[in-house]
Amino acid sequence: MISFRCDAEKRRITLSREASAPSARLVIRTSSMTKTLAAMTSDANSAYLTADIATTDPILDAMAFSRGRVLVEMEGKQPVILPSWAEIARIVEDCRG
Repeated sequence: MISFRCDAEKRRITLSREASAPSARLVIRTSSMTKTLAAMTSDANSAYLTADIATTDPILDAMAFSRGRVLVEMEGKQPVILPSWAEIARIVEDCRG
């Protein structure tokens, strides 16, 4: 499972993925861009790894406007495929203010 959470005060979006590794790299692939992010164990739930993304990062626009699906990969885990739904764009725009 993947979740997005906006921290409007810090102008960051936190992407969380269910995983049990202490830390890992998270790779996001869209139709126009690929980005590798550092993932850390979630403070709220140790069964999830999180990666913070600044609201100005171009990967958010690439995810929101991908012509295909968005792929979230992590070493040793099955990739998660996200459909290119409007919800991603809404979260990004709401968090940008």
